Amino acid sequence: MEPCMICGEGFLTENISKNSVSYRRVHTDIPFRYSVCDECGSEIALPEQINRNVEEMILFRMYVDSILSR
Repeated sequence: MEPCMICGEGFLTENISKNSVSYRRVHTDIPFRYSVCDECGSEIALPEQINRNVEEMILFRMYVDSILSR
Protein backbone atom coordinates (compact mmCIF):
# COMPACT_ATOMS: atom_id res chain seq x y z
CA MET A 1 0.00 0.00 0.00
CA GLU A 2 1.15 3.48 -0.81
CA PRO A 3 1.37 6.13 1.94
CA CYS A 4 -0.93 9.15 1.73
CA MET A 5 0.73 12.23 0.24
CA ILE A 6 -1.76 14.54 1.95
CA CYS A 7 -1.57 13.57 5.63
CA GLY A 8 1.49 11.32 5.58
CA GLU A 9 -0.09 9.08 8.21
CA GLY A 10 -2.53 6.87 6.34
CA PHE A 11 -2.33 4.49 3.43
CA LEU A 12 -4.10 4.62 0.08
CA THR A 13 -6.54 1.97 -1.08
CA GLU A 14 -7.64 1.82 -4.71
CA ASN A 15 -11.33 2.25 -5.47
CA ILE A 16 -13.21 1.94 -8.74
CA SER A 17 -16.43 3.80 -9.32
CA LYS A 18 -18.57 4.28 -12.41
CA ASN A 19 -18.34 7.58 -14.26
CA SER A 20 -21.19 8.47 -16.63
CA VAL A 21 -19.86 9.83 -19.91
CA SER A 22 -21.30 10.88 -23.25
CA TYR A 23 -19.67 11.08 -26.64
CA ARG A 24 -21.46 11.80 -29.89
CA ARG A 25 -24.81 11.18 -28.17
CA VAL A 26 -23.75 7.75 -26.93
CA HIS A 27 -23.91 7.36 -23.17
CA THR A 28 -22.18 4.79 -20.97
CA ASP A 29 -20.55 4.26 -17.61
CA ILE A 30 -16.80 3.71 -17.58
CA PRO A 31 -14.68 2.68 -14.61
CA PHE A 32 -12.91 5.50 -12.81
CA ARG A 33 -9.91 4.56 -10.66
CA TYR A 34 -8.73 6.55 -7.65
CA SER A 35 -7.33 5.97 -4.16
CA VAL A 36 -8.68 6.89 -0.73
CA CYS A 37 -6.61 7.46 2.40
CA ASP A 38 -7.68 5.28 5.33
CA GLU A 39 -6.65 8.01 7.80
CA CYS A 40 -7.75 11.41 6.42
CA GLY A 41 -10.22 10.27 3.74
CA SER A 42 -8.56 12.22 0.94
CA GLU A 43 -9.33 10.99 -2.57
CA ILE A 44 -6.33 11.00 -4.90
CA ALA A 45 -5.86 9.79 -8.47
CA LEU A 46 -2.32 8.47 -8.80
CA PRO A 47 -0.47 8.86 -12.13
CA GLU A 48 -1.04 5.25 -13.17
CA GLN A 49 -4.74 5.56 -12.29
CA ILE A 50 -5.03 8.76 -14.32
CA ASN A 51 -3.42 7.03 -17.28
CA ARG A 52 -5.86 4.11 -17.02
CA ASN A 53 -8.84 6.50 -16.71
CA VAL A 54 -7.75 8.34 -19.85
CA GLU A 55 -7.25 5.03 -21.66
CA GLU A 56 -10.80 3.92 -20.77
CA MET A 57 -12.20 7.15 -22.24
CA ILE A 58 -10.11 6.80 -25.40
CA LEU A 59 -11.30 3.20 -25.86
CA PHE A 60 -14.92 4.30 -25.46
CA ARG A 61 -14.48 7.06 -28.05
CA MET A 62 -12.79 4.67 -30.47
CA TYR A 63 -15.67 2.23 -30.04
CA VAL A 64 -18.28 4.94 -30.70
CA ASP A 65 -16.37 6.25 -33.73
CA SER A 66 -16.15 2.75 -35.22
CA ILE A 67 -19.91 2.21 -34.82
CA LEU A 68 -20.87 5.58 -36.28
CA SER A 69 -18.49 5.31 -39.23
CA ARG A 70 -20.17 2.16 -40.59
